[in-house]
Amino acid sequence: MFHVTAHQQLTFMKKLLVVLTLVLTLTPSRAQVQTFSAPGVDTVLTGQWTATVMGSLGQFIRVVLDVTRYTDGPCDAYFSIPLRGRIQNRFSSVSCDGATFMAASDTLGFRFEGTIRDESVLEGTWTDNRTSAWVQFRKLRPVQRTQEPGPNPGYAIHHFDVVNRDGGARFGATLTAPDTTGRWPLIVFISDRGRHDRNASEESGHKPFLVLAHMVTTQGFATVRFDDRHLNLTDDAQEPTTTDVADDVLHVIKRLTRFPWVDTSNIILIGHGEGGIAASLVGTLRPDVRGIVCAATPAADGEDVLLSQIRAFDKLMRIHDSTTTFTQSIVRAWLDIIESDPDDAGVTIRIGAYMDSVMQKASPAELNNPVITPFRRTSWPTYVRSVLIPWLRSYDNLEPEDLLKICRIPTLALLAAQDRFVPCEINETAWKTIAESRSNVTVITIPNVDHRFRPCTTCLPEETEMAAETVAPTAIDSLLLWIRQRTAN
Repeated sequence: MFHVTAHQQLTFMKKLLVVLTLVLTLTPSRAQVQTFSAPGVDTVLTGQWTATVMGSLGQFIRVVLDVTRYTDGPCDAYFSIPLRGRIQNRFSSVSCDGATFMAASDTLGFRFEGTIRDESVLEGTWTDNRTSAWVQFRKLRPVQRTQEPGPNPGYAIHHFDVVNRDGGARFGATLTAPDTTGRWPLIVFISDRGRHDRNASEESGHKPFLVLAHMVTTQGFATVRFDDRHLNLTDDAQEPTTTDVADDVLHVIKRLTRFPWVDTSNIILIGHGEGGIAASLVGTLRPDVRGIVCAATPAADGEDVLLSQIRAFDKLMRIHDSTTTFTQSIVRAWLDIIESDPDDAGVTIRIGAYMDSVMQKASPAELNNPVITPFRRTSWPTYVRSVLIPWLRSYDNLEPEDLLKICRIPTLALLAAQDRFVPCEINETAWKTIAESRSNVTVITIPNVDHRFRPCTTCLPEETEMAAETVAPTAIDSLLLWIRQRTAN
């Protein structure tokens, strides 16, 4: 035990007294306490803003700005490009002054300069390296999604992981099933091309697979939905082919054999967009599948679909016909080169040579075309090898129309009348041709819905993104009726 002298005790007490005096002096009385609040924000600019631009091959690319403007002046902003797996990337520099707003990313070469109009539109110039385009960002406002399940949906929910060792992939999945005794028919959801989580979540907040799984489970079915294998990867080279997706589906089904309440001999596959092609490919490998739903799935020739997508998007964006024709001619040339050469290295060289000749003859306006932009960078060979070749070669080799003709599983082609991703005009005709050669194909076109089967009038993004309903009730009713017919024992 330590021995403390009286002198040491006195010294300690003096020091303690000094400390207490200082604390009492510096601590304000109740009347003196100042209240500090968080910095205020400008409600006009603060929020999420979204715009759609066209990428290579005419695909739709959504850009989301997440902006916070404080009342004392400074701004903070992030950008997301979900299709490319870029979520909440911070801009290198941000400024705002009155109605003007500027944000730039030095690393990726993005820059936006615009002004606020009508408190709901942020319009200006979006620059991607040396390519600039006039865009309108629309403000996303919180919307209550009336079809989503509440915190206690009334059925069992189980989250698990799936490992596809052959494909070098690991991804998460969610199983739902009625919370009662029994073995339930299984509904497997397969997402469209792109990067999707298991809910097929959109930047606007819509979660169509979550909604459909909820609706279907309450009707006495088990469901499974899963994340895309490349969801959290940023390398475009990791984008799976349609064959890869089909392989992942097979591994999901195999994993579910461990759950005794799931009837894996009574399966319905529901594929959205290109997910329907993957479902049909699974159907050729598993003839025990009871039925396949191809929702907004392209059945026409792949080249025709790609070119019609470009035409539909250009029309939506009021792009001049001459620009559309120019874009389509380039895409046709790429496809011809890829189809004629099985060697990826050779394809890369030939596409590069072709694009070099195009750029030498192109006008200044044509040089700003999104299909040319990647080829104005020294990294264009990597772009060609990682993005253009694997998916396009796989898609072209499958020949969706031929695959759908040989698949013998009962199929529901659920089409969207206002579909701009897979234009209904040519797709409906292709599906009816398939139905003529296959008696077990049913074609149903749902009016007044977009590619994701959201109810709409104009079917423009500013309408569908703010819709309270995620999936049109008419589409759900048609889907459930057909599923019940296929799974009835």
